[in-house]
Amino acid sequence: MAIISFPSSFVNTSKSPRPSVQWAITHGFHGIEFNGNHAPLTDFSEDDRKYLRAKAVQHGLTYTYHFKSDAMPGSHDEARRASDLKHLKDNLIAGSEIGTKIFVIHPGKIDVQRNGQRSGHDPTRLEAIQHLVEFMKAAAPAAENLGISLCLENMHHNPGYVLQSFAELATVVTDVGSPMVAATFDIGHAWGAGSIENGLEVLGSHIRHLHFHDCLGTAGSGIVDNQHLEIGTGLIDFSKYLDFVRSYPFVISLETESIQDPLGCILRSRDRLRQTLSGVVD
Repeated sequence: MAIISFPSSFVNTSKSPRPSVQWAITHGFHGIEFNGNHAPLTDFSEDDRKYLRAKAVQHGLTYTYHFKSDAMPGSHDEARRASDLKHLKDNLIAGSEIGTKIFVIHPGKIDVQRNGQRSGHDPTRLEAIQHLVEFMKAAAPAAENLGISLCLENMHHNPGYVLQSFAELATVVTDVGSPMVAATFDIGHAWGAGSIENGLEVLGSHIRHLHFHDCLGTAGSGIVDNQHLEIGTGLIDFSKYLDFVRSYPFVISLETESIQDPLGCILRSRDRLRQTLSGVVD
C-alpha cells in the first residue's frame, strides 16, 4: 500500500516541524516530506527530534526529506561538491535520528560554461555527470550504514541541467552501484520531459519514491509553470498508473500548490488520488 505524503513547507512556513506533523495527524496523512530549502533536518532541536520519533510511532508516520534544491552534486568546483557532501552527510545523521527513510536529491545544473560546445555533445556536461556519480558514491556508504535511500529525482531535460534523459539518470544510479541509491520519479517533470511512460519504462526498478502533481500544456514543453497543479485539474490520467503504484510500497509526495488555497489543494488532491487509485494508496 502506497503512503500519501506532502511537503512540509507547503503546509506551514514555520521552521519548526511540529505544525506540519500536527496537520498530518489531524487530516489522516501518514507521510511528511521535510524540505531542506526551508528547514534542514540539522536545524531541528533535540526536543523536536524526540517529538518526531514519538509521533512517528504513535501515528504511523513516515518521514522523507528533500535535500536542498540548490545543491550542485555535479559541480566542477571541488570545494562546492565537498561542502554539499558534508551538508548531506550531516543531514543523513539527523534524518536517521527521526527515522527518515528517503532523501530526495536533485542531480543539479552545470555551473561552468565553455565556448564552442553543442548541446547534447558537451564534454563539460559529461564531466558534470562523472562528478555526480562520484558525489553519490561518496555519500552512499553513510546512507547504507543508516538505512536511508538516496533518490535522485528526474528533472526537466532543459538546457543547463546535468542530466538530459531518463537513460542518463538510470545509468548514474547503476554506475554508483549502491543498494541505497535509487530514483525519485516526478510525474510532472516526466510530463515536461516528454513522456511519463518512457520515464517509467527506462527508470523501472530504480524508482523508490514518487512526486505526484498535475500538469497542463504540451507534454515535452519543459515549462515549469504548467506543473505542480492540483490533481484532477490538469491533463494527467493517474488511473493509468494504478498497476505501477501497486508494484511497490511507495511514498507519494503531493507536490500540489495553490496560492489561493494551499491546504485545500493538498486535501483535494489526496482525496482525488485515493479515489483514482482505490485500493493501492492509504
